Amino acid sequence: MSFHHFIAATLLFALSACNEPQPIPEPLSPDCGVGWSEIDAGCADLDECAEGSHDCADDATCFNIEGGFECTCNSGFEGDGKRCEDINECASRVDNCADEATCENVPGGFECSCEDGFDGDGIQCTDVDECAQGIHDCGPFSLCRNTPGRFECTCLDGFRGDGQICEDVDECTLRLDNCADTARCDNTPGSYECVCIEGYEGDGVVCTDVDECATDGDNCHEDALCTNTPGAFLCRCPAGFEGDGRLCSDLDECADGSHTCPIAATCANTWGGYDCLCDAGFDGDGRTHHLYDRGVG
Repeated sequence: MSFHHFIAATLLFALSACNEPQPIPEPLSPDCGVGWSEIDAGCADLDECAEGSHDCADDATCFNIEGGFECTCNSGFEGDGKRCEDINECASRVDNCADEATCENVPGGFECSCEDGFDGDGIQCTDVDECAQGIHDCGPFSLCRNTPGRFECTCLDGFRGDGQICEDVDECTLRLDNCADTARCDNTPGSYECVCIEGYEGDGVVCTDVDECATDGDNCHEDALCTNTPGAFLCRCPAGFEGDGRLCSDLDECADGSHTCPIAATCANTWGGYDCLCDAGFDGDGRTHHLYDRGVG
């Protein structure tokens, strides 16, 4: 067969094949691949996040993308999204708690709590003035002083203790007073008083002697002699009187024979003394032992 005859035979076969009815081929199913779903002989993105078919960690968020998804750790966690670990913000000091607050780590975050003695939300804390608010436990004889976050109790002057219990200091017994030697120390709650003893005057710290004799503060008899002494006075009956000075009575020297009138003189008692009178026939002052007889010529 020549080449031309071969070509002609081939064309006739092809024409006869085209004239015969041919079967219609079935459409092929598309190969959508992972992350896609077949819809109406087409491919549509599969939302793994909505269907829950993702493998993101419980502490991660699933974000759908075309043909897949992405996992991102939530705030407060770190990792690749499929595995997330809690970030300890307190230990890593990335919290925003106040200096006066305590940071407590919680899953995915942290909590701030103001320390005792402070008030606020933990991010801002202000000092509580326990003294001004009367929520301290200082004793009744102590002073409350507010300090940052707390308070201090100090016993008042004249007391001693820990500030919560304060006891009075007896300055008199402990000789902590400044009273004069001539004063009496009287202890009082938290202090003491100085009082000049009888016979002295002043503020108790300085006491001066009172001259009872000069100020008519004595109780000596009107006929007695008053002698001032430190803090007191002495009463003494003068010659011619007898008694304790506060009561003086006339001494009858003539009656008790204590006079010094000579013989030939008569003793005459007087108030506080006596007189010697020459007897009749004698002349003189009554006390001279040598009397002159007026009858001798």
